[in-house]
Amino acid sequence: MDVPAAHPNETVYSVCGRAHWTSGPADPVLSSIALLGHRRGGAQHVVPFGLKHLERVSQGAVQADRATLRERTLLKVYLPFMAALERQVLERAIFDGDHRSSACWPSGYQSLFSGNHELRYCRKCLEVDRSALGHGYWHAEHQLPGVWVCPVHGLPLAFVPSRPKRRLEWVLVEDAVGEAEELLLLSDADKQALWRVAVCCNWIGSCERLRPEALNIMVRKRLHNEKLVGSENKAEPGALERVGTYIQKGLSSTVSEHLEVPTTSRWIQETLVDPRATHPVRWAVLLAAVGDVEAGGLTDEYLRA
Repeated sequence: MDVPAAHPNETVYSVCGRAHWTSGPADPVLSSIALLGHRRGGAQHVVPFGLKHLERVSQGAVQADRATLRERTLLKVYLPFMAALERQVLERAIFDGDHRSSACWPSGYQSLFSGNHELRYCRKCLEVDRSALGHGYWHAEHQLPGVWVCPVHGLPLAFVPSRPKRRLEWVLVEDAVGEAEELLLLSDADKQALWRVAVCCNWIGSCERLRPEALNIMVRKRLHNEKLVGSENKAEPGALERVGTYIQKGLSSTVSEHLEVPTTSRWIQETLVDPRATHPVRWAVLLAAVGDVEAGGLTDEYLRA
């Protein structure tokens, strides 16, 4: 089967989908077997298993390596929090195609492999891709958890909700346009809040390694600089409750639902007192709440923490 060259930031799922529709058999299961060595590739929108098989089939156009996982899968925002052994076990399972054994799933990451992820795209990015390439594709940065506004154009992303009856299909972004939905009734404040979270999610994914304790210090300093807490070192229950209320006020119920964070502020307090907290979206929300979200500034703050 002919596998097209991958575009910058294109998901593995998108590359396989284009291979299916341009040169593969009509049956999506047969395409999955040919491309990835198993039948469930069409359900694995964000974390594809069988990359070694795809590397052979594509003659190296898609590599079975960590760079591919970081650039072309949702794992980009989870890898920075994983211990070395966790990474090795998960990478080996993904490269070898061992998607059946739950032993390859690090604790807390099982939901990544559920197949229930929406496919998202930016209408402006699609327009640009069509102009430059003649077709669109699924961008990995749009699929990251917590990203509902395009980090480049600031526009709410259109999305195709997961549908069980078509879980094994290869969906092209071109075919999704007619049925895509968008977040409705977003205020300008909601859009700005979502854009800041999206930028912070992408910053998290750009880091090789992140220590929750350093993120904790970083967030506390930001809150202290905004005079939201009296001390950047002590966990004062009353102050953390006020912080939780402040941040939650900036998230409408629509925003909270799609960021998959609780509508109460308790999770904020729990994250700031738990030295092992590794939920990337929650850290992105906390970082986005106050202060600068420019990538260079975030990196400098983290290194000083």
